[in-house]
Amino acid sequence: MFHWFQSVAPIRVKFLAMMGAQGTAAGLGVAANVANYVGWIPEWAALAATLTGSCLVLAIALVSARLICIPYVETVVRMEALAAGDVDSPVAHTTYRDCVGRMTKAMDVFRQQALEVRRSTIVDDVIGRVGSALQRLARGDLSRPIDDKLPQQYDSRPGLQRRAGSAAQRDGGSE
Repeated sequence: MFHWFQSVAPIRVKFLAMMGAQGTAAGLGVAANVANYVGWIPEWAALAATLTGSCLVLAIALVSARLICIPYVETVVRMEALAAGDVDSPVAHTTYRDCVGRMTKAMDVFRQQALEVRRSTIVDDVIGRVGSALQRLARGDLSRPIDDKLPQQYDSRPGLQRRAGSAAQRDGGSE
């Protein structure tokens, strides 16, 4: 029941469910007072039912607020972080089927696309740097090592630098 309310029910249905539950809880006190008035139950029972109904209304409000507000606030905070450039952290609540789930699924698509753009930009940069080095190599220039800082996953220079240094020493360098 709580899972359905928190992660499946659309926001309008959530508010209708809250209204119905709170109305029923409040109606408990009204019904008890009517029952007392016509003599069906004693006054203490009507008072107990009224207090119980009032406590239920508060409990329903607190639980509902928690089940609705926490995912929304977490989504807003994550959306702000995403807007600030945090594409590395995962997006929560993407399994929800309510409005929060729809928003977080869209945010996750945006995050995945931003990650792909970042990867593509890094790859383009590495290709450009390595391409320049290969052009120098094609001209026979072994004197200048690749000094540019490359992302670790693309950096195989330690082995290349040793081989290039050996070749340069063997060939007497290049002017």
